[in-house]
Amino acid sequence: MQLTLTGRVSFSEEITISQAARIIAFVDEGTDGSFAAPSRQQLEEPAVPAGKEPSLRATSLRDAIELSGAKTNAEKIVAFAAYVLQDGSQDTFTADMIKPLFRQAREQQPTGFARDLDKAILAGWIGTGSVKGELYLTAKAEGVIEHGFGVIRPKRGQAPKTRANGKKSRAITKPETFAGIEEIPHEIAGIPAFHSIRLKRDKMLWALRMASEVGVRGLSNADVMWLTDHLGDCIHTRDINGHFQGLRKVGYVNRSASDNTIRITPAGTEYLGSLGQSGK
Repeated sequence: MQLTLTGRVSFSEEITISQAARIIAFVDEGTDGSFAAPSRQQLEEPAVPAGKEPSLRATSLRDAIELSGAKTNAEKIVAFAAYVLQDGSQDTFTADMIKPLFRQAREQQPTGFARDLDKAILAGWIGTGSVKGELYLTAKAEGVIEHGFGVIRPKRGQAPKTRANGKKSRAITKPETFAGIEEIPHEIAGIPAFHSIRLKRDKMLWALRMASEVGVRGLSNADVMWLTDHLGDCIHTRDINGHFQGLRKVGYVNRSASDNTIRITPAGTEYLGSLGQSGK
């Protein structure tokens, strides 16, 4: 954003949105109508202590599009969902809540809304809840208004690589475990799709089941991280042991005594199959 001030003094500088907000507040505090151009130091000083910065909020549907940088209809669906959920009064939404927002934002109504919604789901930005028609933003898309689609939008020919805070991260190297496997399916017969599963621990279980489908009996923590990242919702290695302990307690996984890899049990497979039936 370019700020330019003219008058008795002139000032021109590239500033961020948060800096612009501080300048406006600075002007509002004036009592004599005068205004001095802020110094570089004033612009760079944090408005609040480090680590306590307020989350960037969209004030309108148009604002949600512009802040997120949404370009496609699928991305606009995600931006509108983030706008609807940002006040924290609810954590799920429905397609019927989002459809009319295109017109309210003066955007052309999608001719294939369901198709665009499916694209957002396949991208790992939207998940389906336990109740039919219930949708939610995944961890990957929760900060889209703050960080924009630039950090989660996949580059041509590759899946997006992001950290939990939405910042860019280095690509995760494909482990030797999957070196001889050219294609990993995103569906398992009789089991809900990966992106329709809400809980991270259940997604880890799903990844273990998919590994067994392609002939890999057990996975290391690094294998789990790579595979879930490849599937579109990365589970970081620091969280895997916690998920493993919870799954092990109910008998859904165990560890190999020979190589310490994590393996899914028949009970775990049965549980995954029940997710679609019980709406868990």
